[in-house]
Amino acid sequence: MGIAAGSRARRDQPQRADRDRVVPIVGAVIVNEDVTDRVLAEEALRKNRQLLLEAERLGHTGSWELDLGTGVVVNTEENRRLFFGEDREKGAAFEDFTAALHPDDREWVLERRNQLLAGDGSPDIEYRVVWPDGSVHVIFGRATVVRDAAGTPIRVYGTNADVTERKRAEQELQRHAEQQAAIAQLSLLAMRGGSLQAVFEESVKLLARTLDVAHAMILEALPDQSGLVFRASAGAWKDQYGIGSTVPAPPSFMSWYSLRAPAPVVVGDLPAETRFIPCEILLEHGVRSGINVPIPGRERPFGVLGAHSTKLRAFSEDEVNFVWSVANLLATAIEQQRAAGELGEKREQLQALSRELLEAQEAERRAIARELHDDFGQVLTAIKLNLVRRDADQAETIALVDGAIARMRDLAQDLRPPLLDELGLPASLRWYVQREATRAGLDFQVDLAAFERRPSPSVETACFRVAQEALTNVIRHASATRVEVELRIAGDGLHLSIRDDGKGFDVAAAR
Repeated sequence: MGIAAGSRARRDQPQRADRDRVVPIVGAVIVNEDVTDRVLAEEALRKNRQLLLEAERLGHTGSWELDLGTGVVVNTEENRRLFFGEDREKGAAFEDFTAALHPDDREWVLERRNQLLAGDGSPDIEYRVVWPDGSVHVIFGRATVVRDAAGTPIRVYGTNADVTERKRAEQELQRHAEQQAAIAQLSLLAMRGGSLQAVFEESVKLLARTLDVAHAMILEALPDQSGLVFRASAGAWKDQYGIGSTVPAPPSFMSWYSLRAPAPVVVGDLPAETRFIPCEILLEHGVRSGINVPIPGRERPFGVLGAHSTKLRAFSEDEVNFVWSVANLLATAIEQQRAAGELGEKREQLQALSRELLEAQEAERRAIARELHDDFGQVLTAIKLNLVRRDADQAETIALVDGAIARMRDLAQDLRPPLLDELGLPASLRWYVQREATRAGLDFQVDLAAFERRPSPSVETACFRVAQEALTNVIRHASATRVEVELRIAGDGLHLSIRDDGKGFDVAAAR
């Protein structure tokens, strides 16, 4: 046998001794066989197997085969890990794999297996398994059935892949999309300016559905913050905790703590909570975990938004931020409703003031018309009669004209006294009070502060008109004998006070 120079070869050399039945060994036959190709092939196969196992480990993919006749299961190490984690004692029997299936998926997975063996099922399947440590994993499997000539299944083989992270990412994206959709829906509802109660009720429904929690509620704080009132709720609450029922909020209790918290209050295990005294109502409803978020207000917190689960649960940062976003949106809706209410009140007040202004203008016009008709009409008539008489008394006519001029001057001063423009408010008030009180036979006292800086014309006019109207009412209706007028500076404004010793009236009845 020749071997090329520089090459290496492996030889098997079986040896056989030739023995004579009578005489000792007389010779030996040696046979050499070149097994280089076989050794290289075995080495390549070993390397390929190692690469396959490494690829399975990196890709979280395993292979398996089940002999339907013997029930023997052959697994790769990674396939065993997909079902049992680091437990190496399981995986030799088919029953081990069925026991690892999630209880909610087991019946459905076995039914799908039967359909596959019967020839009318899909080779692909996705299901959950529970490891010995209690963690849940999602498996995607693909199987192939091998049949004999008669079509009877004899063995099944396939691959499995751990898709837990992918499923979590998909679920996270879906939850995020649902949260964004819920925020958008609530924003549109709030922007329409409808009922605030409708916004509350829709908020708790979306919160419970999006977070998949058993209970959600909105509580409004009482003015003294001694308790919280149910404004809206979602979930199965007992009858005594309906809309309008009150939750006490004494110091150190959960409601008290949540109302004053600067950030969301996340509860991992309510019965074991140590930051505050757990809420008896939530414990009564079997709540274990939850989130409470204070709803901001203009001067103090409006209340609390809560989402609670009857299962132990760790809420993600996105879920906490979602509840916080809903609370801030509610705060905006509440403030918008309050501003709209204030705007409506201001509009009504403005309309009332406008009506009063028109009525005052009409009253002033009626008074002027009455003065012109009663006083000037009679004076002019008397002057006319004097002028048409042949023996007219010129002195009487002149006296009538002088009286008319004086009355005209008084009327003009009542409408807009020149002193108000020339000397300012204090001098005008002093002149007017003295004139009217003297005419009415009243004792009077005037206490007017000196101004370092003269008020604006509009302020002076408003004060003068108020004093004018008040003094007129005293003279006409109070049956008073004395009147006192005080004007002083009060901060950035003026304080005008008019008092009399008259009979007065019932303020409540007048309103």
